[in-house]
This record gives sequence, C-alpha cells and structure tokens, in this order.
Amino acid sequence: MRLSRSTTAGREVVLDMLHGGEYFGTLKVLGAASYAETAVSHTDTCILQISSGDFESVLSRHPGVTLKVLEAVGRRLEESREGVKQLSTYTVEQRIASALLRLATKLGEPRAQGELIQLPFSRQDLAAMTGATVETVSRVTSRLADAGLIHSGRKWVAVADRKRLEALIHEPAVN
Repeated sequence: MRLSRSTTAGREVVLDMLHGGEYFGTLKVLGAASYAETAVSHTDTCILQISSGDFESVLSRHPGVTLKVLEAVGRRLEESREGVKQLSTYTVEQRIASALLRLATKLGEPRAQGELIQLPFSRQDLAAMTGATVETVSRVTSRLADAGLIHSGRKWVAVADRKRLEALIHEPAVN
C-alpha cells in the first residue's frame, strides 16, 4: 500500500509504503479534519475498517490499545522529522540511499542478490519519496548499482551492500 499526498502544484509525494498489519487513516480520529493521504494498493489487499466512533470507544475502554496507537503515532512523527532533516541536509544520493535502506528494513526479503524489496516499485515511486526527479533517481541508482551497493530490475530493487550504503548516508555533504 502506498500512502501519498499531493502538493498544491499537483506533484505526488510518497509518504510511506505499508505492508501487512500496518494501519492508516487514524489521524482523522485523533483530531484531523479530513484524511490527507491517498492510499493505493499495489497488490491484492484486505482492508479492515473501523468507524471513528467505534475506534474512539475502543481507545477509551482499552488503555493498552491507546498506548499502542500513541507509540505508533510517535514513531511516525519521528520518521516525519527524520524526513524533514533529510530533505534539508542530505544530498539526493543520500536521500535515495536512505529511502532504499528504510524500505529494505521494513519490506526486504533476504535473497542471494541482497535484501530484495519486492513490490511493484518504480523509479517514479522512489523519486516521489525523495524529492528527486525520475531522471536523477535513474542516474543515482545506476551509480549505486555500478558500485555494487544495489541491484535492480523492472519494479524491484535489492540492497546488496547495506554497510556501504549506510556509510554513504553518513558522509559529509559536499557543496
């Protein structure tokens, strides 16, 4: 499931890629005026829905559920803050490397070629996640592949050398 928002200029920004068991749409229950994200499934999906009123009732009757929701919201807030930091201080190469590592950690499957991110996943998706153009993503992923850090094919990417990709993220930006 891809969660995205559109900018006022109509450009799509991918906020997250979700996998089984993750939730979305709860901020309306927690006080937001509307659902700001668009969710698009890229695979067969079963979605369970609960109304705002029923969810509020569960939260008030079950403090353990409330704590789990707060933990998840806190994690997402921290991820958002990290995203803002990356957009303002990382080079585009570092942002792409970071996004690939995040996806590999969350969705990767160990395979011979590395941690396989096996989603219907395009360069356009990666561009929308990192504030880059598709052309820039193509150039950067080609360089990463030539360096042996990743392998890629049509709609898939594998992180081949996690340590070197992590080291790339921590290199000082050159102006």
